[in-house]
Amino acid sequence: MKGSAVEIATRDGVADAYLARPDDRPHPGVLFIMDAYGLRPTIDEMADRIAANGLRALLERTLG
Repeated sequence: MKGSAVEIATRDGVADAYLARPDDRPHPGVLFIMDAYGLRPTIDEMADRIAANGLRALLERTLG
C-alpha cells in the first residue's frame, strides 16, 4: 500500500497532504493530523497501514 502527495487548495493558499487509499473505490476515511513535527516517512507509513486496513487516510502535512 503506497500513498501519494497531494495539494489541497484553500482560500489561504495550498495545504500539503498525503493520501493513502486501498484502491480507487469509495471507502470510509480518516483525517490524520499531526500536532508536532515528526519523522515524515514514519508518519506516511502509518497512513499507509491505515489504508491497508480498508480506510482512506488523509495526512495533513502543513504546520503553522
